[in-house]
Amino acid sequence: MNKIWIPTLFLLSTSSFAGVEQDIQKCATISDKLDRLICYDNLAKGVSPKVSSPEANFGKVSSATETSSSDQFETRGQTTDTFGITKPTGKQLERVELTVAKVAKSPYGKLTITFENGQVWKQSETKRFKLKSGQKAYIKRGALGSFILGTPERNSSIRVKRIK
Repeated sequence: MNKIWIPTLFLLSTSSFAGVEQDIQKCATISDKLDRLICYDNLAKGVSPKVSSPEANFGKVSSATETSSSDQFETRGQTTDTFGITKPTGKQLERVELTVAKVAKSPYGKLTITFENGQVWKQSETKRFKLKSGQKAYIKRGALGSFILGTPERNSSIRVKRIK
């Protein structure tokens, strides 16, 4: 009995794909850009995603910029003290503004920056960047879990990683 169902299912699935291919070819022959786009949009409305995948969530932006009135840089689930160390659940801080307490340089030219609140960050790229103690700096989230350090006066920034 299974041998009968498999070809039947195959024929049903290929016939549905053939119908979609014909519709796509029909849309491709339309010369007006707007009408062609409307045709493709109407085809897309008929297709419903069955499985949620990472590609389906691509481009969606979460609103993680809500702030409380008591602390400008504190959101639910993460505080300024844990920024860069823990992987928060829920809302995340997007940017922290700090004051530099001390700057040290490694033999390879990478900076180790200590801030007044006790956080220590290390430069993770070999780009030159000047920073002095007492200077205001910000750290914001970058792509793929990285962090970017910059100053309000300058238009350049460096990638950093939190040590402590």
